[in-house]
Amino acid sequence: MSLTDRIPQVVESNLIGREHKVIQVTVNGKPYLRSGRMNHPDLLARLISDFRSVEHLDILGEHVRGTPPNSGKNYTLVGAGRVDGDVEKKIARFYGDSVAYDIGIDTEHIKKIRRFLPGWTLATE
Repeated sequence: MSLTDRIPQVVESNLIGREHKVIQVTVNGKPYLRSGRMNHPDLLARLISDFRSVEHLDILGEHVRGTPPNSGKNYTLVGAGRVDGDVEKKIARFYGDSVAYDIGIDTEHIKKIRRFLPGWTLATE
């Protein structure tokens, strides 16, 4: 098991709800997707924290106060916006952008995460 295998690349249960914020990140070349009710910088900070605490891997590369930068030592924020998801129907619609990072949904990243959501319909606008 490699270092980053202990942190799920997609958390299916986080896709429940309407208008949740979503971030699309690559960490050491692997795609990660996180969503929730918190803002984009907080979602990114939580993912960075997960790598520090679970993997003992500092993906940021330096201590930053406030909004995490859109890229660091081992990660890049490639997209951000909103998601409307329904776990029962296995449907997720990605749209919009992030004011904090001036970036929208990355359709190529969505294609990469499809394999982690078998049976799901993933749509982008």
